[in-house]
Amino acid sequence: MIYAAADIRKSHRLPLERVLMVNTIPKDARNQGSMNLGLEIAREYLDADSVQWWEDVDTGQYSHIAFNVFYPMLLFNMGAFITKHRIPPEKILIGGQGVGDGRSTEVIGDVFIGEIDYHENSTHITSSPRIGEQIGYIELSRGCKYRCTFCEYTWAHINNREKPIELLEEQIRYVRYRGCKRVNFLSANFGGFSKVGELLEICAQNGVKVMNTDTVLHDIKKLKDYRHLLPSSIKVGIESFDPETRKRVGKNFSDSKMEEVITTSIENGVSYFHFYMIYGLPNDDYSKWFDWLGRLAEIRKRYSRTEADLFGREYQLHTKPLRFEFNITNFEPGHETPLAEAQEVDFQKKAEFLIEWFAALKRHGFHTGDTERDYKNARGRIGRKELSYKMLMRLKKGGEDVSEAILRCFPRGIGRSVSDREAERFLEMVGS
Repeated sequence: MIYAAADIRKSHRLPLERVLMVNTIPKDARNQGSMNLGLEIAREYLDADSVQWWEDVDTGQYSHIAFNVFYPMLLFNMGAFITKHRIPPEKILIGGQGVGDGRSTEVIGDVFIGEIDYHENSTHITSSPRIGEQIGYIELSRGCKYRCTFCEYTWAHINNREKPIELLEEQIRYVRYRGCKRVNFLSANFGGFSKVGELLEICAQNGVKVMNTDTVLHDIKKLKDYRHLLPSSIKVGIESFDPETRKRVGKNFSDSKMEEVITTSIENGVSYFHFYMIYGLPNDDYSKWFDWLGRLAEIRKRYSRTEADLFGREYQLHTKPLRFEFNITNFEPGHETPLAEAQEVDFQKKAEFLIEWFAALKRHGFHTGDTERDYKNARGRIGRKELSYKMLMRLKKGGEDVSEAILRCFPRGIGRSVSDREAERFLEMVGS
């Protein structure tokens, strides 16, 4: 049975007498102190105890065991907990962004889809603030007003809602009173918040430093007059340097508009740009990617001058420290998105692309460090290497064989990375 959020809230069809909420985050995840807000909201709403999936606990005292699954691969950690504690399907409740429509969880009793604190006619969110290690976590908004065709989050979410500015001001004062001088506002697009200027002024008045830098390019201009209240960095999802590809996937901004935003941001104090890119989007023209590396190198040269050392050798002296970074992830055709049937990543072509890409980074003077060039072999982040990517995509397609493999293949759970041998075993088990 699959329950929508409103079903549980209105009809109470589940006998939730006492609930244990299990966090499925990997043991080796970065930022162990970061806030898993989805789990926190569900735990509070259900008045549940909470435990990490690798911990021992007496599950017999609970009427239901609820699992928070933020990413599909975390289903393996759920499976490890179920197997270890021999939990019957009728006691299991599973929910979270990584669950999808439950196709990969036929073995589970009840699948929860949606927002656990959602109710009809709700136009805003009211979640409580959380306190971390001297950091306040305040949910700013849910959903996204943009409908990018590759984004599972956008198409799976109920709707785009914000927290009222009056409630935000109250929560900012609360976390500051509790000793937090820094606040992370949880949102898919910080700059897209309708009253972001007013929010930043409230933070400044209360001596709170804002940690957020993730912003859709369309909304960066809204932050222009408040740059002194923000970090000197911007993280933005460009997805592709090919304008035609951007247009097809819903990122409809031109090259000239992108350059204008970048240069204006630099003039307003931004010194670090982090671009989120996606390799494998349909019909992408990668020659445009290389053109843009040269373009960014030229922008950086505008803020440098030529100097000579004691031996007369010339070098470039930067008058403004500018840093450009590129985070390239693999395209994952998402279920129920407009690109659900698009072709998956060809890793042989990607390997050839990366050789050229790293060479171009060095040629234009961008720092690469010890970046690994071969994304086809050995051990690596889930979905980054070829076999773990195939494993992830097979997992998303679901089916009874996948459900069985979840419970059998990784009895000790899974971390942030997976070996080729482990991925191969799973793919053999599901007949892929």
